[in-house]
Amino acid sequence: MNREKQTWDERFRKEGFRFTEPRKIILEVLSNTNEHPSAEDIFMIVRKKHPKIGLTTVYRNLEILECMRIVTKFHFGDGCHRYELVEGNQKPLHHHHLVCTS
Repeated sequence: MNREKQTWDERFRKEGFRFTEPRKIILEVLSNTNEHPSAEDIFMIVRKKHPKIGLTTVYRNLEILECMRIVTKFHFGDGCHRYELVEGNQKPLHHHHLVCTS
């Protein structure tokens, strides 16, 4: 077992959750992007690796990740929520967001 998976396993167990395959894949997607993908964007990437994972599973897991403060949900005024990994498996990630309103 690699150190990253072990660290996530520990974090999820501490919060009372299991570190499932869908959660692992969603975290990988968010870790490998500088964008702020929507749940649908994440789903389209996730389903390439695991076609049996549905959109509802992605939404449900994003809610759990948000409650655990690993993911933050943003609304940039484009009609959908976007997600960002705000805590890595070993350290917090931090940056600012600016939205032009005019």
